[in-house]
Amino acid sequence: LEMRLKRQAVLTTLGRRHLWDPGESPAAYELGSPEGVQSLIADDILRADPVSGEVTFVHDILEDWTLCQVLNLERHRLPQVLADAGQPLWLVEPVQLLAQWWLEREATPDSWRNLLDTLSGEGLDRRWSRAVLSASLQSTRGLELLSRVEPLLVEDDARRLGELMVYLRTVEVAPNPI
Repeated sequence: LEMRLKRQAVLTTLGRRHLWDPGESPAAYELGSPEGVQSLIADDILRADPVSGEVTFVHDILEDWTLCQVLNLERHRLPQVLADAGQPLWLVEPVQLLAQWWLEREATPDSWRNLLDTLSGEGLDRRWSRAVLSASLQSTRGLELLSRVEPLLVEDDARRLGELMVYLRTVEVAPNPI
């Protein structure tokens, strides 16, 4: 358990650093626990540059999941976090993962609805509400999650379903090559 906590602390620190300074890769010694860093490197989650000592993720999905965890820690001020970060495109997938994760672990889709409402607020780009709205479709458990949010999609004259359909037509439909 102690090593798990060290690893989690390293990942959280790295995720926070990436959120606030995405162009910079911290050195291993800046991440707290040397044992946690070494364990993550040994498990091929992180890599360290042998010359500079800078630590990066081995794969972008690991980075996205870590950012999802950081956003979850910041859930009570998520709109402000996104705005302060400049609403970058590279946070769309972590936001979508957050929405999927909340749908998968909660008995009801209430937290998903709250996230959707929160990220539909004034001053935020629509990409955030679209990421939440389409989260169920991007999951490997898509049918199950879609059935959970169905009642929310069809309320208010199916307003959210209409938004989802517009998103799908815009993003997920391949143009006819002819």
